[in-house]
Amino acid sequence: MRKLLILFVLLLSSIGMSAETFEVDGIQYNVLSISPDYTVEVRGYNADYEGDLVLNGTVDNNGQTYKVVSVKDGIEYNSPFWQCSKSITINNLPYCTSIGTYAFYGCGSLTSVGDLSACTSIG
Repeated sequence: MRKLLILFVLLLSSIGMSAETFEVDGIQYNVLSISPDYTVEVRGYNADYEGDLVLNGTVDNNGQTYKVVSVKDGIEYNSPFWQCSKSITINNLPYCTSIGTYAFYGCGSLTSVGDLSACTSIG
């Protein structure tokens, strides 16, 4: 009975820990923080999205503007833009502190990269 109670408590606590995610123009984001910072990380892309992918320094979702502060780490096939064949433009990222290792693994379609001088870590 005690094990069942512990399992139930762990299950309830994990439900509240799920991160908010959203997608805008084919790019998927994880919300990292809300008021007052409103920051997100890029977590991937939607392969079914019809159009070019454009990564900007900010993204709007449901009337809120978020600062893009990172592109998630990846491990080869689990990277955010793994083997992406869509055209990808990275505009200036003034709030970005890191672009993860393998973030663009196997992606041969980066067409343009803007100012990344704010990034203190590029994997």
